[in-house]
Amino acid sequence: MLMAVMGLSIPLWPLSGKAAPVSEYRVKAAFVYNFAKFVEWPTGALPPAPFVIGILGQDPFGMEIEVLDGKTLRNRDLVVIRSDTVEELMNSDVLFISASMKGRLTQVMERLNHRPVLTVSDSPGFAQGGVMINLYTQANKIRFEINPRIAERAGLKISSHLLRLARIVAE
Repeated sequence: MLMAVMGLSIPLWPLSGKAAPVSEYRVKAAFVYNFAKFVEWPTGALPPAPFVIGILGQDPFGMEIEVLDGKTLRNRDLVVIRSDTVEELMNSDVLFISASMKGRLTQVMERLNHRPVLTVSDSPGFAQGGVMINLYTQANKIRFEINPRIAERAGLKISSHLLRLARIVAE
């Protein structure tokens, strides 16, 4: 059931030549949204304000993530905010860190300083560099790896269901 929710069985390219390919970043936007459903934040960490998905650095999603804007998540209206500086995204509940931040990843993670922010990326090595969940492609399917220790340090509890589907990595 969870695999269907997460879209793990959706190939990026059609099996027949007739259907249009599913956009990689549309699938990744769905993953980001669904990850938040399988993470528990510390008591009091989610204020009665909009649920913010921040995108740090060059936005790879384009309009694909706009379908999330205005949805409800954890009984809060969801908004998507983009910025090139982590300071402008400190109130994010989920922070997608783009590949363009590779040279500044260490500084970004230090600035977050174990705040209860679910960090997500799709860049090789980012999970080992401190990002909690990293998306990758394998056999034309989107998969994910999780660094549970980083999440624990930030006070986030990732569902055992999600952990079972992930490749577990360490720092």
